[in-house]
Amino acid sequence: MIKCRSALARSILAIAFAIGSVNFANARCEDYAPSARPQNTARDYVGADLDTIVERGWIEFAVYEDLPPYSWKDGAEDRGVDVEIARLIAEALGVEPRFKYVTSGENVEADLRN
Repeated sequence: MIKCRSALARSILAIAFAIGSVNFANARCEDYAPSARPQNTARDYVGADLDTIVERGWIEFAVYEDLPPYSWKDGAEDRGVDVEIARLIAEALGVEPRFKYVTSGENVEADLRN
């Protein structure tokens, strides 16, 4: 009797999961509206679309200054894990990577403002 209940419970969970997955898989984004851009931020600075990036030939990445192993300047050379990831992204897009070094804030909100 316990085996039957256990098997039945597993079957019900599997069906419920499958139904839920179908709903998520068929969900569309037509009701999605992107949020507004941050105030007091120039169009060139936030949210350039892919066509614009490819057309101008470069993409700018913000990385923390002097934060090994993630990002730092070694003379004139940009180095670090974040820099290498940015280079891979730029290469995949067929554009030149450019780096803007920013200081880290006291919290994430301060970092995003930078």
